[in-house]
Amino acid sequence: MTKITLFALTGLLLAGLSSNAQDIWTQKADFPGDARMEAIGFSIGGKGFVGAGYNPQNNNISFYKDFYEFNSNNNTWINRSDIGDSGRFGAISFSIGNNGYVGSGIAEDTGKVSLFHCKNDLWEYDTAKNLWTQKANLPGLPRSNAIALGIGEKAYFGLGAMSATLTMKGRYLNDFWQYDPIKDNWLRKSDFPGLPRTYAIAFANGGKIYIGTGADSNLNKLNDFWEYDTAFDSWSQISSPISLGRYGGIGFSIAGIGYIGFGYVENQGISNDLWIYDTSSKQWTQMTNNVSYFSANPVAFSIGNYAYVGTGIGMRFFQTAFWQYTPDHTSNIEEPENQICISIYPNPSTGKFTINSSEVIQEYMITDINGRLIYESNGFIHNNEINVNFTISDGLYFVKVISNQGIAVNKLLISGN
Repeated sequence: MTKITLFALTGLLLAGLSSNAQDIWTQKADFPGDARMEAIGFSIGGKGFVGAGYNPQNNNISFYKDFYEFNSNNNTWINRSDIGDSGRFGAISFSIGNNGYVGSGIAEDTGKVSLFHCKNDLWEYDTAKNLWTQKANLPGLPRSNAIALGIGEKAYFGLGAMSATLTMKGRYLNDFWQYDPIKDNWLRKSDFPGLPRTYAIAFANGGKIYIGTGADSNLNKLNDFWEYDTAFDSWSQISSPISLGRYGGIGFSIAGIGYIGFGYVENQGISNDLWIYDTSSKQWTQMTNNVSYFSANPVAFSIGNYAYVGTGIGMRFFQTAFWQYTPDHTSNIEEPENQICISIYPNPSTGKFTINSSEVIQEYMITDINGRLIYESNGFIHNNEINVNFTISDGLYFVKVISNQGIAVNKLLISGN
């Protein structure tokens, strides 16, 4: 199999690829467990995983540790092994490679509402074995409603509150940590510079993390947002999407673009809005609201060019509803039918990626969405690996591969540079 390894330097947003584009919300199969809020959710490959959370019923709280796998290809759910050692809500979750991780949150001691506590454990889920294994405890104080997300081969964790619920006063936190799953250890990083908070929103774009909103120790809803550069361990404040504070919302990334929304919005209550952040212009743009689904403390994750949002508390009830979001910048550009088989990975890429071809490659080229030639190989390529350096902006591109058996064109997303 032929391999071509490329190195790109990249900075241009995908939004506005076509004036005819439209983002779309599509309802999918309901989450099969009980209705709940403050569940966990993450994705690995083409699968999503949802579990834990809680639901008050007749003044009793059900703490869940059940765990389900969602297949985005056929819109089905299956039950998987329960999470860790106890039910919990307000936990963190993230994925690195083929493994998922769940930790912290609030667990019950005796089943009585007045007796529950914050946890600091961490569990790793092996998707191949359907098995949970306890890992090194989370650093710092036990907490709930912290933020965590995986970037490449590392994960980042922090914030939250050492308090069982938002209305119970506790110690609010702003510490920030990096996790190495190979060494199974934690490294302290620069503290989050904003107010200590709980119920914040986070998403990642390339090598940067974006954190904002949430509730402070005085229960004020916050609207500030911050960018963390993982390469330099540095923070900088960015603009806010709206002037109103928010907590219990969602954050995710699709094709190198960050999204936030939903949650409790100041003076408005439970929301259904959605916003994207342009890393080039450093501006926020509102996208299409989900007219049928309002939710606070739902789960959200992305799989390929789609995001999935579900569960949470609605205007009146806890929910099992589950929705797919298709952004406009990925829905309106199609690849032509290929005559040979090629694959590009990782895709999206921050600059280094590999092309695999089923046939000997004679030449290849990269064009932008307007058909402008960005790069073209020199000479005949035969079953080898080559390194190419060129300057290119963030955005959507097409890679065209030519062989004596035909032609193939695949989309390539460059982001995060």
